Amino acid sequence: MSKRKGKREARLPVAANLPVIFTEEEDAIIRTIDHWYDLLAAVLTAEAGQRVMQHKFKQVLEASGNDPKTIAVVFALAEAGHQSAYFAARDYAAKLLEYEPELPAQLRAYLIRLLYMPPPAHPQSRGEVVDHLTRDTAIRLIVDLVV
Repeated sequence: MSKRKGKREARLPVAANLPVIFTEEEDAIIRTIDHWYDLLAAVLTAEAGQRVMQHKFKQVLEASGNDPKTIAVVFALAEAGHQSAYFAARDYAAKLLEYEPELPAQLRAYLIRLLYMPPPAHPQSRGEVVDHLTRDTAIRLIVDLVV
């Protein structure tokens, strides 16, 4: 006797027709999650994640006290196509050019080049880690709230 290889027939789950019954606590958790998700839906966007990261990059640059290593890391990320780093670096470069008249000529030229560099396109090959940052954070906070 040889077994024949072929497609399996689909099987329905055993409890397919049973109603879903929640305890009072589970029902309260679901209502709370729905409520908070409705409140936060407007800020759970890809743009919000980008703005959060841009703000973080700005904070790091401002707190660095013009530390060359910190500036180099953020600017390298900007040149590599990180959108949030690009916008933070561009704003920082504009501030430096305006308020630091004694910058070396090479640094001044680099900052001017950065200002004229077009914004990077959203990379197709990378995951949407930054885009989903606010959504993922909100989900964690909502779960912490209800559990």
